[in-house]
Amino acid sequence: MSIRLLGDRDQASTNAEIHAAIMGVRRTHPEDSLVIHCNKSSLRNAMTKNLERWEDRGWIGVPNRGALRTLSAELKKREAPTFFMTPVKGVPEPDGYAAATRLTTEASEHTIPGDIPFDIHEDLALRGVKRASLTQAIAYAGITAVL
Repeated sequence: MSIRLLGDRDQASTNAEIHAAIMGVRRTHPEDSLVIHCNKSSLRNAMTKNLERWEDRGWIGVPNRGALRTLSAELKKREAPTFFMTPVKGVPEPDGYAAATRLTTEASEHTIPGDIPFDIHEDLALRGVKRASLTQAIAYAGITAVL
């Protein structure tokens, strides 16, 4: 299945990967292991290296924060491990990788967008900035983002 992101959502490959990951997580039983294959390391790094810092800062100033917050919440509902894999030079691509790339191309050509809701369960919706992480710069960025 391939969809085009809603008109006001960035069609860039990074954003598309986040949306695809959300769809994949939602369609996989929480007790089944999941491997998410990414073209770039940015999604893997977002969910493994940057997540705690972004949550502490209340997601202020994070590009694609709506989609990333949703993905984070979906991953937290899972009971089985989730792995993020990126291509390694010299290592053959996994089965299905070429098909996924083809679907991405098809999706970018669709004229009717699909909707991937960013609903986050109340128990998983982290709100605000951790007091220990709050700086004047973060507070200012948060205020200007709201205005």
